[in-house]
Amino acid sequence: MSTYQLLLAATLLAARVSATAVLTPTTGWSLLAWGEAKPVDSVTGQQVVIVDLFDTSAADIKALVDHGHIVTCYYSAGTSEEWRDDVKANVAGWNDVATGTMAQWGGEAWLDIFKLDELKALMTPRIQLAAKKGCSAVEPDNTDCFTNPDECKISGTKAEKRAAQLAYNVWTAEAAHAHGMLCALKNTGDLVGELAAIHDFAIVEQCLQYNECDVYEPFYDEGKPIFGIEYQLVSASKCAAAVNQHVQMKHCAGSPSAGICKKKGSKKPLENCYSEPTWEGAGNEDVGEDSQNDGSGGGTPDETKSCAVPRRGRRSVVTAVAAAAACVAAILP
Repeated sequence: MSTYQLLLAATLLAARVSATAVLTPTTGWSLLAWGEAKPVDSVTGQQVVIVDLFDTSAADIKALVDHGHIVTCYYSAGTSEEWRDDVKANVAGWNDVATGTMAQWGGEAWLDIFKLDELKALMTPRIQLAAKKGCSAVEPDNTDCFTNPDECKISGTKAEKRAAQLAYNVWTAEAAHAHGMLCALKNTGDLVGELAAIHDFAIVEQCLQYNECDVYEPFYDEGKPIFGIEYQLVSASKCAAAVNQHVQMKHCAGSPSAGICKKKGSKKPLENCYSEPTWEGAGNEDVGEDSQNDGSGGGTPDETKSCAVPRRGRRSVVTAVAAAAACVAAILP
């Protein structure tokens, strides 16, 4: 390929590569994927926006990305949700790895983390779909089967279960990076010591309620954000505690036992404990929630060759372009 084509491809790739550099402990976020808050959370001033991988169109994702948002696409990596299209298209395959139902959520079953090859076969298309739709990052949920023995029915010693979960979570992060996306660690506090270095940010539910926000401190130490949510309104002193523990905390009028925000009855959507979130890099042109539209995504990502996003770093755009150019030159004819 020509020098011009190489530099063009490298520049486009560098836009993805540099995404790691814009996430900081004070990055703001907007939750549009789960929690059931109505009205929906505001994206104004919040660089990271979390959406549902399946329910959000490529056009909607592009609209957010075009305005500088880092769009994080939610999917369940640890459970089978019977209403998802890929599950309905392969019921037998998903049932083969199902190993216990989730009591709180109907139609959802835990997946056997010891069946790593089968999980890879089921989850790789989801990661590819996220890349195809233009997601900047992924949020794999339910990555803590090994700490839910009452529902996630797997055999083995505690150490064996822990090792199996760790292996699966490491593969998930590496697969996301290989497809040019960042990867969040959702909850899974027992593995933060091993996983903070290879995940790009943390998403934590109810750490104030369970007094475990400090567990995620290694993310802050790595210069990465910790996004938290409480499913009940919290006091000013609790908000201050979250700030002191470096958590970008949201809270709502909701149900802590169910892990949801109320659909009705609250005059406000999710509220933030943090103020004046930072927004690094180009963009910062907010797109309103009502300005999105339907559409389809771009091309299928290359399954065998990729220039992975670095797991962390604060490299300049010039350095990122140079690294991207070398990568593109190495993989393209």
